[in-house]
Amino acid sequence: MIRPSRGLSPHCQVVVLVAASALSGACFEKTDPCPERTAFEAEVWRPVIVPLCVGCHIPEGVAGRSNLLFDDSGSTGALQTNFSIFQRYADPELAQGGVSLFLLKARGLLTHGLRVVPGDADDQTMERALARFKDVRCPPE
Repeated sequence: MIRPSRGLSPHCQVVVLVAASALSGACFEKTDPCPERTAFEAEVWRPVIVPLCVGCHIPEGVAGRSNLLFDDSGSTGALQTNFSIFQRYADPELAQGGVSLFLLKARGLLTHGLRVVPGDADDQTMERALARFKDVRCPPE
């Protein structure tokens, strides 16, 4: 005669709890302790800097001998490196006429090819981001 189950044995309860705990951890994304870095990646890095700047501003690119080099490796810490580079070029001490060195370069107003037109959407995105992120300090990724 088969008796109805009265619940899981203590051993099975432990197995179920361990499995549920492992699965729940896999279902949640790791969050960045620095939301500004995440915003930089989504709003500026991927839509503007990657397509307009990174192709040349990497060690093997046309601008590989310049001081403005990004890390396109995708390795841990690369986003923080690129965020820091962006911030460095936002430094008001490097600005000319109140315009950041980053925008001057992108606009072709220094020894650099024109990549954005002053006032266009990409230019405005970078200008807002430079103001927003210039003083943010993030812990390592």
